[in-house]
Amino acid sequence: MAAYRAEEYFYLSSFILQLLTMSLFGLLSSLDSSKWHDSDTPPGKHSEMEGGTYNNYGVMNTTQRSDHMEYVLVPDKGDPAKGKLYGCIGDPMRGVSSCWFSLGKGNIIKGMAMDDDWVLMNDDCLQTLEAAVVESDEAPDMGLYMDLKTDKWSKKGQPPGGKYKLGYNQYDITQVDILGPGELEVHLATHSGRDQSSVKMFNVERNCFRSTPTCFLKITKGEITGVMTKDDWIELNR
Repeated sequence: MAAYRAEEYFYLSSFILQLLTMSLFGLLSSLDSSKWHDSDTPPGKHSEMEGGTYNNYGVMNTTQRSDHMEYVLVPDKGDPAKGKLYGCIGDPMRGVSSCWFSLGKGNIIKGMAMDDDWVLMNDDCLQTLEAAVVESDEAPDMGLYMDLKTDKWSKKGQPPGGKYKLGYNQYDITQVDILGPGELEVHLATHSGRDQSSVKMFNVERNCFRSTPTCFLKITKGEITGVMTKDDWIELNR
């Protein structure tokens, strides 16, 4: 019992220390201070900062890249964005569900604000990063779910084993045609390549298979009602 209480006390103390560290040092404690700095003024009304260039985003997925953190940022209205955070020594969004961001060229995060905490990227660092951005007209790939009408589809968690027993079969995606708003025709080949067919998919925002040449699909009466990839499992709401 004493050992249990000591372990419980240790974890509680660690949690309190983490909260105190965040409140004392804020966002800048997770950033390279040679590339970022605290704002000279408090945020004030977030939606009016720097001419209204800040927006409130929900922080969805986080990916560690070789030289930056990458977040899927979902606004209250409009399309999600893939925000890129350079000059970080930790993850300032760890445990954070939403934050105010200002995005520069190529969706580089150039400013962040939470409560009374406001950090800005140094001008010279931002200019160097933006100068290297190559613009593209293609919609960013933020995962299958973000390419769908999210009120019509649900994330089911980590793809399980026994996919065939759940009605899923593996296919190669050979071609995707956009038939109209929210509707795709998906051309398939069995993984052996011998049998080919085409099916419909509804309630989509854009071609969700542009980075997915092979996956497991659940097909019901000629319509895709479920998709499994290595990391995603998504099904149509019924």
